[in-house]
Amino acid sequence: MKLAFTVFDIEALAGRLAESGVSLLYPPRNTGFFWSTAIRDPDGNLIEFTQLCDEWFEHLAARHAEGSDVVARWRATKAGNGR
Repeated sequence: MKLAFTVFDIEALAGRLAESGVSLLYPPRNTGFFWSTAIRDPDGNLIEFTQLCDEWFEHLAARHAEGSDVVARWRATKAGNGR
């Protein structure tokens, strides 16, 4: 099983985990679009933490400003179906 969570400060999270004695599987790393790290829970499940990069949020904000985001597309679909 894999669980994934989005966080807003991965470095702070990594610090809190270390203070609690939780070992990271790998240190926070930048993939270009997001930072990520992971741990294993006591049952061996993978728990991944992701922090989206500022550029990703800027991209989403620009798409939103253009009316080209998920919510706008959903609304357009509903309007087109007469719902």
